[in-house]
Amino acid sequence: MNVNEFIGSEKLKMPIKWREEDSRGCHFAINGRLIGYINHLDHLDDQDDLFKNNRWNLDLIEVKKLASKFALGLINVLSKYLNESNRYAAYELFKNTLEEEHKYGSGSSIRLEELLLVQRIPDISYRIRSSESFLLDQKDLFHIPFDERYKVADERYSVSGNPCLYLSNSLYLCFREKQLESYNNQYASLVRYFPFDEIKNYVLDLTWDRVLVDSESKLRFIITWPLLAACNIFVHDYDHKFRCEYLIPQMILNWVMHGRQRILGVKYNSTKINPNVKDIGVFYNYAFPAKSNLGLEYGVELTEYFHLTKPIHMGESLQANSRIFKLQHQVEQVDLFDTVVNYEKTQFAVAENYLLGQLTYKVLNSRYNFSDYTNLLMRKRKK
Repeated sequence: MNVNEFIGSEKLKMPIKWREEDSRGCHFAINGRLIGYINHLDHLDDQDDLFKNNRWNLDLIEVKKLASKFALGLINVLSKYLNESNRYAAYELFKNTLEEEHKYGSGSSIRLEELLLVQRIPDISYRIRSSESFLLDQKDLFHIPFDERYKVADERYSVSGNPCLYLSNSLYLCFREKQLESYNNQYASLVRYFPFDEIKNYVLDLTWDRVLVDSESKLRFIITWPLLAACNIFVHDYDHKFRCEYLIPQMILNWVMHGRQRILGVKYNSTKINPNVKDIGVFYNYAFPAKSNLGLEYGVELTEYFHLTKPIHMGESLQANSRIFKLQHQVEQVDLFDTVVNYEKTQFAVAENYLLGQLTYKVLNSRYNFSDYTNLLMRKRKK
């Protein structure tokens, strides 16, 4: 089986609907997929130049070793967490899986983290927030402030108590992520990335539908598939307090938060959209954890790098330059209230177009009173 046949095979299909694969539970389904992947690697042959000429000089044998090592590492991580109830040891094992050196050839070595795909942070993205009161300041659309971190719950790319700035590449995707049914009480802002220093920052790309056009991207995909698969699993029961589907995504977010200086966040697919069926276009989300606050309301790095427009109400009648939008849109068609609509005719497109012509502002970071914050938490616990 050549590389293209291997990558396109049913064994590598994502996202994973674990209920259809193993009714015993998510853990069993993930393990089954990862073990199946290790066995499937045996069908990958050496007829492609991919394994003869790549930047790391990895031959087919080493590629299979690295991919198997990644899969086995994640199996052990899940076992440590779920079977031994040791979340701290599970994270350390996950970290070591990414950072441990793999020696090959004559003195060469590589870490799995070097094979993860990183991309430049997008210049433009969007946010939506629901509010019954008027939102007039850009900070109202920023991440949850640190003195309100008790509002931050566990999600796929969210660890309880740690604020994140969540962005989407379209307002429609923001709308779908929040599972909204109308424009009422919805406020939107455009977010611009400002690289104020000369250091390049990146996002870790965890998407499963990336375009694999060259040998390097294909090799990365083959080796890192176990991680991508573990991060792209549909949640079966949203009512459950604990969701096994979120274990590996939360660990990768934690890994990004601690020690990955030039990686500011992660890029991931939406599980609220079924692209190429009724929704046509590019649909990506981003999560940027607030790594440090220094006693301030918002993440220090995030307020420097991300500036927002003043929020607008999604129900407003907006006037915008249609020519600008045609240069920016990433969505062609959407399923809006059970009706398939050309995206340029939607209120989302009009709002995006309007926001593209608005100025962006830095969120002003003020210091919060920690004693007041502590007292607030104590009052909430007593209720």
